[in-house]
Amino acid sequence: MVDVRDAINEAYQNFWAVGNAVIHDDPAKWRSELAAVAVDPQLSRMLNNLNTLQSRSLTVYGETREHVTKIDVVGASATVQDCQDASGTGQADATTGEHKTVGVPRSPVSARMQRGADGMWRVAEVSFPGGTC
Repeated sequence: MVDVRDAINEAYQNFWAVGNAVIHDDPAKWRSELAAVAVDPQLSRMLNNLNTLQSRSLTVYGETREHVTKIDVVGASATVQDCQDASGTGQADATTGEHKTVGVPRSPVSARMQRGADGMWRVAEVSFPGGTC
């Protein structure tokens, strides 16, 4: 049997993998792809951000590296604390690929997770408290 914290960690890691890649897919698939790893309000925020990037002819590059430091579970909710390395990611021009921004190497991230009726954990909200970790 999978430990609940392992399942949460796996769902959290998958959230970032999908989130980093989805912009390169057909926009008609964004909602269904993201709904597998996120619920509102995070799902709506991500879709709005993707639409904004696309409207500005921007894309994203790279992949974040998650370093989960703590997982607290209370029933069907959990909080994940992460010290994320986003130094190999950022926004880029969608046409030329020219990098416009670069992420932060040691960024604190807090994520609220929810377990759905299907038993799957999904990210409900992500916050970036600032500072370094």
